[in-house]
Amino acid sequence: MIKILHWKTILYIVVGLTTLVAAIGWIFNEPDNTLDFLKLFGGVGFVFTILVIGIGETFLFRILCKKTKLGKIFPEIHGDWEADIFSNWPTIAEKCDIKDSNGEPFKENITKTTVNIKASLLSISIHLNSNSGYQDSRTLSSSIKKDTHGNYELCYIYRAFVNNPKPSDEQSFLGAGLIRFSDLKNNTLKGEFWTNRKWKEGLNTAGTITLKRIEDE
Repeated sequence: MIKILHWKTILYIVVGLTTLVAAIGWIFNEPDNTLDFLKLFGGVGFVFTILVIGIGETFLFRILCKKTKLGKIFPEIHGDWEADIFSNWPTIAEKCDIKDSNGEPFKENITKTTVNIKASLLSISIHLNSNSGYQDSRTLSSSIKKDTHGNYELCYIYRAFVNNPKPSDEQSFLGAGLIRFSDLKNNTLKGEFWTNRKWKEGLNTAGTITLKRIEDE
């Protein structure tokens, strides 16, 4: 759920607008009785609800966020992104004397990942798939909110799957991340992540993630 506007806030807006329009309708065309007013109120509320869902949950919402000032309230992040993930695993492996499959120390490297973000007025989901095919991750929960300084952040919890884990890895684990939108105007997102990967052995990882939007050709 996008927490820039909580669903209760959206409900209040719909009810408020419905009440306002119904009141105006009462003034200019006074209903004969209470039942007629309730019908007017219900009809206006139905129209506003359809508009919110019809626009907020379709591509029209993304167009409005991208082309109008609505984007200042709802950052437009829907689409495909290329991500560079840097993990502290080599540092952990060195301290624990863990070697790779060739018996060599793990080297610091960047994992290339494709990220698909689906965002609408009421929902957001993230799917990460490493380009090597080693790991696939999907969000369990996510939200966009403002920090204490008024800057947008994407917070998420995800579950990762590894079909053929290495001896130092495991098949499934949980993780969380925080991505900041400070460089969104340059089609870039940056943040950090943490996992409970092999946490019982004290090998749980953390690192940074940088996403760059894949532009439509």
